[in-house]
Amino acid sequence: MKKYMALMLLFAVVAACLVGCGRGDQAQNEEVAADAAADDVLAENNLVPAEDTISFLEYCDGAITLRFSLEEEGEKWVWVDEPTFPLDGTQVEEIITALKELGQLQQAPPAADLEVYGLSDPQKYLTVKGETVDGMMYIGDQAEDGSWFALIEGYESVFVLPDAFVQRLSRNVYDMALLPTLPAFTAENLLSVTVESSESSIRMTQVDGQWHSAKEKVSARAEEVINALASLQMSKCFDFLPSKQALAYTGFSAPTAKITVEYLNTVNVESTFTLTLGALRSAEEGYYATMNDDSTIYLVQSAQISPLLVLLIYAK
Repeated sequence: MKKYMALMLLFAVVAACLVGCGRGDQAQNEEVAADAAADDVLAENNLVPAEDTISFLEYCDGAITLRFSLEEEGEKWVWVDEPTFPLDGTQVEEIITALKELGQLQQAPPAADLEVYGLSDPQKYLTVKGETVDGMMYIGDQAEDGSWFALIEGYESVFVLPDAFVQRLSRNVYDMALLPTLPAFTAENLLSVTVESSESSIRMTQVDGQWHSAKEKVSARAEEVINALASLQMSKCFDFLPSKQALAYTGFSAPTAKITVEYLNTVNVESTFTLTLGALRSAEEGYYATMNDDSTIYLVQSAQISPLLVLLIYAK
C-alpha cells in the first residue's frame, strides 16, 4: 500500500512538472509571437505618424553631427549649435517628410550577430522628437543593392532603409543655408558701377540713360555689365562667421577685386551694394565673396563675375 501511494505521488509530481513546462513553453511562444507582431506593426506603418509634429531632429553621418530645433512657436527651424545661422528650414522639413513617407520597412534577413549588418557599433544615427515620438534609429552598413541596414530603438529586428533617405542625412549644414536675396538691379535703377583691384580701378556712371567712363571701351560694355548685375547671385554659403585665418585663407587679406554698385532701391532712395572677391576657389566653383559689411563667405560663379572683372583690363 505504501509503495502504491509513493508511486501515485511520483506520478502527480511528474504530471505537474509537465503541465508547468507546457505552460512555460506556451508563454515563451506567446512572448516571441508578440515581439514578432510588434516588429510587423512597425513594418506595416510609418515610423513617424504623418500627423505628428516633429520639433527636434538630430543626425550624424559618421563624422559630423547636426542638431535642429523648431523654435518661435513652431514657425522656424534653427541650427542648435549656431541659432543665428541662416538655415533654410524647408530642407529640414524635407528630411522629416521623407522619414514620414518611408512607409513599409522591409526586415533584413536574420543573422546571429549585429556585426553582420554593421550595427554592433554604428556611427550613423538619427534622433527625432515630437508630439508622440521620441526615438532613435541607428544606421549600419550598406547592402549590395544600395540599401542600408538600420536598427530602431525598441525593436529587435533589423530593417532596411532606401539609399535615397540615408543620403539626405549626409548634407553639410552649409548646403542647407538660406542664400541672401540681392538687390534687383536694372538698367533703370543703376547709377554707377566701380570695379577696383590693387593695380587699377574703373568707374562707370549713368546719366540720362547714357553710360559714361574715362575709358570709351568701358562705356561700350555697359549692357554686359547691366546683365551681369541683374543675374548676380551667390551659389553657396562657404563659411558663416569666419575666423581671421579663414578670411586670409580665402584671399580676403589681398582681395581680387571690389565691386561697388550705386543704385536706387525700391523706394527710390540712393543705396550702395558692395561685393568683395577673394581668391578663385576653382574654375567650376568660382570666387570666394563677401557682401557689404557681412563677413559671411559665399561662392559666386566665375561666369557671373567675369563681365565685371574684364573692365579692369580696359582700365589700364
